[in-house]
Amino acid sequence: MKTKKLLSTAIGIFLLFTSTQSVKAQIFNATWGNQFQSALDNAVFANNIKGASVSVYSPGQGLWTGVSGNSSFQVPITTDMRFGIASNTKLFIATVMLKLQEEGILSLNDSLEQWLPSFQYVNSTTTIRQLLSNQSGIYDYLNDDVNIALWNDSIWADTSRFWTSQEILATIGAPNFAPGMGYSYSNTNFILAAMIIESATGNSWVQNLHTYIFDPLSMNSTFVGAFEAPNGPVAHLWDINLGELSYPMTSLYSTSTAAGGILSTSSDMAQWYSALFSGAIISEASLQEMTNIDPLSRYGLGISKSYHLDDDPTTTKAYCHSGSMFGYQSFMWYDVRTKSVICVLTNGGWDDYNALLIPFYSVFYNQYPLQANDAGISLIEGPIGNDCSASETPSVTLKNYGNNVLNSVSINYKIDGGVPAVYNWVGTLGIGSQVVVTLPSIILASGSHVFTCYSSMPNGASDGYIYNDTIKSDFIVNTAVPFAPLTENFDGAVFPPTGWSLNSSSLDESLFYDWGQTAIAPFNGSYSAAIGNAGYFGANYDLDMPMINISGVSNPALEFEYAYTYQPGYYDSLRVSISSDCGISWQSLFYKGGYSLKTAPATYNYFYPTATQWKHETISLAAYTGEVMIRFRKICGWGNNLYIDNVSIDQSTGIGTIASNEPGIKIYPNPTTGTIYLSELANITLSDLSGKLLLEEKNTNQLDISGLPAGMYFLHFGENNNQIVKVIKE
Repeated sequence: MKTKKLLSTAIGIFLLFTSTQSVKAQIFNATWGNQFQSALDNAVFANNIKGASVSVYSPGQGLWTGVSGNSSFQVPITTDMRFGIASNTKLFIATVMLKLQEEGILSLNDSLEQWLPSFQYVNSTTTIRQLLSNQSGIYDYLNDDVNIALWNDSIWADTSRFWTSQEILATIGAPNFAPGMGYSYSNTNFILAAMIIESATGNSWVQNLHTYIFDPLSMNSTFVGAFEAPNGPVAHLWDINLGELSYPMTSLYSTSTAAGGILSTSSDMAQWYSALFSGAIISEASLQEMTNIDPLSRYGLGISKSYHLDDDPTTTKAYCHSGSMFGYQSFMWYDVRTKSVICVLTNGGWDDYNALLIPFYSVFYNQYPLQANDAGISLIEGPIGNDCSASETPSVTLKNYGNNVLNSVSINYKIDGGVPAVYNWVGTLGIGSQVVVTLPSIILASGSHVFTCYSSMPNGASDGYIYNDTIKSDFIVNTAVPFAPLTENFDGAVFPPTGWSLNSSSLDESLFYDWGQTAIAPFNGSYSAAIGNAGYFGANYDLDMPMINISGVSNPALEFEYAYTYQPGYYDSLRVSISSDCGISWQSLFYKGGYSLKTAPATYNYFYPTATQWKHETISLAAYTGEVMIRFRKICGWGNNLYIDNVSIDQSTGIGTIASNEPGIKIYPNPTTGTIYLSELANITLSDLSGKLLLEEKNTNQLDISGLPAGMYFLHFGENNNQIVKVIKE
């Protein structure tokens, strides 16, 4: 039996990419590079990977590239070898589309019928945006059931065959859903997008890649398989079942086309990600469109969102994408906080992303080279959320990220766009330690604000890293509370809407899993508020309404639409609560979970509601007066997507059910002309506004008040009759 021979080499490429693509030599920390190389060698060996190339770019360090394993028998991988990047091609297509939009050539809101002829099973009203965000519903020619065997057979039947886009589109089946009514990853979307690029520009999509990306970035080690000749050595591709595969394979890359046909080196890919997210290719507005990640699909325009795998709850987020095809796998990662990139390319044998990626994340986050003097603000204790006082005493957590004991640092802080104030902290803070610092009080105007705090001059010296200096918080001062009515349909450009706020009991994961604005299957209009099925089990994810004064509304009520279906064995809950003391205490108005919360049949698939799968809810607020806050709380049970829409506080329409502050019990109808019904049996009493007992019934779910005069009454029920609802007799 032959013994597997593992070959490994490492090379440090010390480059700094800037918005003008100038290149400056840097010295990548040698110890850190060796740690990455060790992680690479171990991962390749442990996971039976044929070969891999990994690049890590970090500002202040430059670029490190390491390789390990073989291209073919006894031929080691080298740093100049190209690998298929598969679905990481999609971000290139999305970027070209955004460039064309910037130049006024097209709009992402254009429909297919504006640029392309009709195709069977392709809805011509689908927009470019829906293509790039995988919300088109169009059949996936590579992965949907009918086509999987077809493509597996066709690719190998004639590896020299060049497949046209029209031939590929002729193989697709019926759509999975109407445009905008769900999320389904589809490679077909990006074939159509490339055809639109050609229709709009008169040049091939490949030429557009060169014009807008490859040539400006000098990506001379990148090319499109089957559409271009290789521009350098290509790592042999391997398949777990088929073994070593021959290159070129025209059929493989012509069928991958704009959905996955690019080949590149890990260093070129690291340069690409760094340039893109630093703003060197598309405008800030376009970058925001690209990274406007839907909270349910967690997908933007050719890019996904993820969160850090370290244990620091103050970390922000990362953008990423994976790719997989015959013989090649790829993974890209951009860390927003440090502006760093990790690129992993392999040529076969890898079937578990985490087994290879986690070792690199561990080296990146846990072994990041320390600087002598490096301080940062790691957490804002306050101001956050809602406050009902004009005076605020900010409180922040200062952390020593450096190699020296921290004895002094300047803490700079400001409200909105104001001039920063400076607090000079003096003390003793050990390496890796942190301390809560209380800052001088400030006077604030009523309304929504942003608090910004950052450190500078640790130990009187320049800061080692600036990426960990600054942190911001959104908060609201409620000293001039508006009066009801209030309505919100979540169709605005900002989420959460002005005056609304997000609060989570799981800070680290709330940066990734939280309420957001989704265009997928809205109740009406363009968007609804929604939260996905993932997150920390048992964590609370809160969407708080603005404080509102309801004293001027007769018979006030909260009304909203919601949609949910459960997955058997999993149990999400929705609780709606009210506070009349600025969030100090809360009373439950509505509580449902699992089966009782569902508005549609149970499913193990991701839930995207149809128009008939929304439920209207009306909750009386007659027991309250003055200034109140309303909170929508999703309690994570790993169930399914939850939606709310058309939220309002106004005079009750009397439509729907009136929920009490006893979870699970509802009182209806309210107002009434005759009988009040309860959703459960209870001992109930009815009194007038003076407290005089008028009616009493035991173990019942209804009470006839038709004999009483019109007016307002108190209905008491629950344990010891301590639950109260105001009842209107018309």
